[in-house]
Amino acid sequence: MVEVTVHRPVRYSLRALELLLEQEDLPEAAWHSAPVVMMNGRPHSAACRWLEYRQEMLGQSTTPYANALSLAKWLAFLHSRGSTIYTATEADYRAHEYEQRIVAGVSDGTWHIAKGAIKQFHEWLLRTAGTPLPFTLEPAVGYDGRRVWRIRDAGRRVRARSAAVPLDPEYAQRLFDGVATVTPLGRERIGRARDLAAIGLLSGTGIRLNAARLLTHYEAVEASQHPPLVAFRTPGAINKYKRGVVCLAFPNRLRHVTSYRLGDRQMFTAGVNYDPTRLPETKRFKDNSPLQILEADSSRVEYVDIDGVKHGASWEHMSAERRLRLVDPDGSSPLLFVTSDGMPLSTKSLGDAVRMAARNAHELDPRFPDRVHPHMLRHTFATHMAVLWTKGVARVGQTEREAANDAHPWAKPVDAVNMVQMQLGHSDNKTTDVYVQFTTHLMRFPVSQILSVGGQP
Repeated sequence: MVEVTVHRPVRYSLRALELLLEQEDLPEAAWHSAPVVMMNGRPHSAACRWLEYRQEMLGQSTTPYANALSLAKWLAFLHSRGSTIYTATEADYRAHEYEQRIVAGVSDGTWHIAKGAIKQFHEWLLRTAGTPLPFTLEPAVGYDGRRVWRIRDAGRRVRARSAAVPLDPEYAQRLFDGVATVTPLGRERIGRARDLAAIGLLSGTGIRLNAARLLTHYEAVEASQHPPLVAFRTPGAINKYKRGVVCLAFPNRLRHVTSYRLGDRQMFTAGVNYDPTRLPETKRFKDNSPLQILEADSSRVEYVDIDGVKHGASWEHMSAERRLRLVDPDGSSPLLFVTSDGMPLSTKSLGDAVRMAARNAHELDPRFPDRVHPHMLRHTFATHMAVLWTKGVARVGQTEREAANDAHPWAKPVDAVNMVQMQLGHSDNKTTDVYVQFTTHLMRFPVSQILSVGGQP
């Protein structure tokens, strides 16, 4: 275990040093030094020389000290991976970003400062020692309009949206574990099964939050007996860009949807007479009258409007407005997620279920990220699925045992991106790249651990 410490500059009395050392006219450098980075009690030569250069260039020690703190974490991380500043690769840099953003949960501003220090340090190493950069630079326009060079993708896009960083399988499981069983007053909490179902659906299919909120119980996948992956469809009418998506989903996470649909949801909707005209968001509709369902299955619905006219449509083309107006034969709303009073759950409430589980998980384990956004689960799904595709696990007909024995951890990364792009419904693989940029970091997790996320909450 390496110990990396940072020491502030020390100011001495020049006259006291002259008397102590019995020397006259000591140089200024003898009493004013730059911050020092120590590894196991010894100064790190390259880091100290760069910090001296930084202090001489800036004429102050505050910024170099902040640089030293960031550099110390980078040096310690490289040592933990058996690497050094001279042998570091882009994979090391990406893994360090993942550890800082997710494991340590640093803020966007803090990571921006740390990334800048690492970039400037390695640029200095390139100039002075010819050491290759452990990242790729791309041109950009600075705040003052000048042309600058920034680290490609990893910092800028992640900083623009923190949700772009996924949960690894260990933390994804802890999110399920964070769904509270009791209220702060010690009472059994109503809605626990629904919250588990929400997290299971979002992380198991990659569906967007608003689309999940508008999904009906007819479209929910029966996933209790299906290994190792199941097909799931997000209807185009409620999806972004009106594009329907069929993806492979994680059944172990979707089993919570099945449990909720057959359990608490039936209790919530029992004896409820749902009136869509009372829903606040339907009041802005041109027509918010109820649409009574006559018959429905997983692909189509037959219903009658207030004038008695019969209609039929596939769920693929059933708009959000009509979904909110539908009424089941038993008088309840057909939407999958409902309140304890049987009313459709709002998008905010569905997202709050994820945020509350994340807060509980952070309280149980401070290492768990303290800021988790619902869209993060879409990135989590994408990265987990990319790992499975890269390892060859997601191929049709392959068993979990065969997948676990695959000896090609870096086999088809391009195919993995393309397949995830199809499953997320992206038109441009550059968008998918943002989702799966941390795939290499998660390759260390076994297949069985990824497939088992969501078990035994």
